[in-house]
Formats: sequence, structure tokens, C-alpha cells
Amino acid sequence: KGRKAPKEEVNLRDIDPVQFQVMVRGNTTPLETLDQKTAYMRLHPGALYLNQQWAYFVEELDLNARIAWVVPRNPKHLDYYTECREHSQVVLSGGGKARAAALSQMLLRQLGTPVVRCGGVKVHWRMYGFRKKSKQ
Repeated sequence: KGRKAPKEEVNLRDIDPVQFQVMVRGNTTPLETLDQKTAYMRLHPGALYLNQQWAYFVEELDLNARIAWVVPRNPKHLDYYTECREHSQVVLSGGGKARAAALSQMLLRQLGTPVVRCGGVKVHWRMYGFRKKSKQ
């Protein structure tokens, strides 16, 4: 009694030791703190960063100070948004256990017999650019 649940004690978003602060120009309090991967994906210069139904234009990402400088924009007056271009690959590293997936007979007829595996994996992630997309 009195102990917190693990999900309340450990925030998986903050598990990365490298954290970036999102700072609105003219303010001294951070808008938000993001892990390194998320910062690289969402806070590149020229990006539109969305937070609590507001849009912020990213003017600068200071990698040494780990600060993204943003200015507010009204999302209703913007005709575009930005997104990261990235590729993820999950590679099974062997070993572990495997079993047939427990699915309904209808799905088994459609899919065959999928296999569920348990074991080590390596995740490769690469970000290779950004794009500006029209809202229309």
C-alpha cells in the first residue's frame, strides 16, 4: 500500500538520457522535453511542431545546448505540415521460441499459419530527410 505502479514511476518517454527542451522564443519555461530520436524527427529547422492543438515553427535546433527554439503559429492559418522521412527495420537475431499463432479458423484459411516468435531482436532506424506536405 502506498507504492506507485511501475508505469507511474518510470516514464518510457524519458528513458533516453539525451533530452531536448522545446523553448518558445521570449519564454524561460520549456514548452516540453523530448528524447533525442523524437527531437530529430519533429524539431528540425523549418518543421511545424504540434503541441496541445497549437503549432510552433521551429527556427533553430541547437544540438550542443539540446534546445529547439520555436515560435507560435496559428494552425488554422497554415496550409501545410511537415513530417520526417524514416525507415525502421526489425531483425530477429536467432534463438528464442516459436509457436503457431492462435487464430480463428477463418483467419487461418485466409493467412495460412502465422508463427509467433519470442527472442532477441535488433532494431535499425534511419532518418533520411523531411518533407513539407499540403493539408489539401
